[in-house]
Amino acid sequence: MDTRLEIRDTEEGLIVSATASNATLLWRIPVEVAIGAVFIVYWYRSTVPNFLFFVVSGILALGILKDLVSLLRGTSVELVITNSGFISSGHSPGGYYRCSVARADVRNLEYRKAAGGGDIPESPAGLFVETHDASWLSPGMCVLPHLNEEQTNQVIEAVLRRFPDLPSGAPEPSGLISLNLNKPRAGLR
Repeated sequence: MDTRLEIRDTEEGLIVSATASNATLLWRIPVEVAIGAVFIVYWYRSTVPNFLFFVVSGILALGILKDLVSLLRGTSVELVITNSGFISSGHSPGGYYRCSVARADVRNLEYRKAAGGGDIPESPAGLFVETHDASWLSPGMCVLPHLNEEQTNQVIEAVLRRFPDLPSGAPEPSGLISLNLNKPRAGLR
């Protein structure tokens, strides 16, 4: 997916816009419609009661319609970074959700590759904000989806130029939690 990136520096803060069309994903439309049609024909010919057939077919049709609308809308996300925080809004398929994070809670800004699917929730590639309360259950939030690594680094550099007090890169492990076991002892070889 080719994402167009625009970074604007204003009095209030940075405004970063990411837009992309999902033309490369349009092959999914006929595939989803064909799978839905095969499913509906199979169920129609089975011995399932008519009411259940219509309920399941309606739910399937709504799911396909939602997916198709999401694909056709493409990606249009705006990230506003101010002294108070990060506000990400817009729409994008594939695991992006609007969010806001206070600047004081930001622990790390980083690029992540797309992941998930199956039992794991989808998350798109792009700029992620990791907060102080992040855990393995909630490792961070995607604030700008569908960016490549180079575009993400451009955004991080612009953010750090404007707000140099923000942390970047992997945080140093705490000596208290790690018990300093990662540091060699003096005099031992």
